[in-house]
Amino acid sequence: MRFLIIFLLVSFKLFAADIPTPLEVKTVLDKGIFHVSEIEGYTINSKPAKSIYVGADDGKYLELTFSKEKFKGDNLHLIGNPKDPNFNLSLLWSGDTYVLSSKHNTHLTINIDADNKAHFAGRLFKVGSSNEFVVF
Repeated sequence: MRFLIIFLLVSFKLFAADIPTPLEVKTVLDKGIFHVSEIEGYTINSKPAKSIYVGADDGKYLELTFSKEKFKGDNLHLIGNPKDPNFNLSLLWSGDTYVLSSKHNTHLTINIDADNKAHFAGRLFKVGSSNEFVVF
């Protein structure tokens, strides 16, 4: 019985370690934008689109793709809605992908100012899991 309890605790710790903590996500996203993609002819929902990559170029970053009409001036303010066809995002974290989901309680609010300072708050679903989320 003692072995079973130790095994379960170790197993839980191993699986729980895969989900980044809010501080880990914030630390990476605080690095700001490291790439912007505006390829001619690139669209989302048949509208001209832009992709922004925030974080570190080491397998831990947030990719945002949205219609250019959402970008006003030097600032970007988005409220992620999984049902918005003009907005898509994914958080890639050491081989795992987290997304907005229409089947789960997920959300994301993004503010990026003219100095590339990014401010995020959200809850994203881990693709391929039954019920795992990252909150930041």
